Amino acid sequence: CMVEDELHAVRDSLEQALSLLPENTLVGLITFGTTVQIHEIGYEHCTKSYVFRGTKEPTVAQLQDLLGLRSQYRRGGQDPRG
Repeated sequence: CMVEDELHAVRDSLEQALSLLPENTLVGLITFGTTVQIHEIGYEHCTKSYVFRGTKEPTVAQLQDLLGLRSQYRRGGQDPRG
């Protein structure tokens, strides 16, 4: 089946691209539909996925907090620079 061959080609290309990234690189896959889903790639035993309703628009700060992308001092901790 052509679709299966195409999926295998995409998988092989993704695996090759991911193998070229530094080991500590954060990688995610975002899918869209009636919901927006963010899938973290790289957790073999405990996959992480975040689902957002398409009818609600979170702020950048909310997304950063949910995904753990904001530095600690911006979330109410002390600024490590003093």
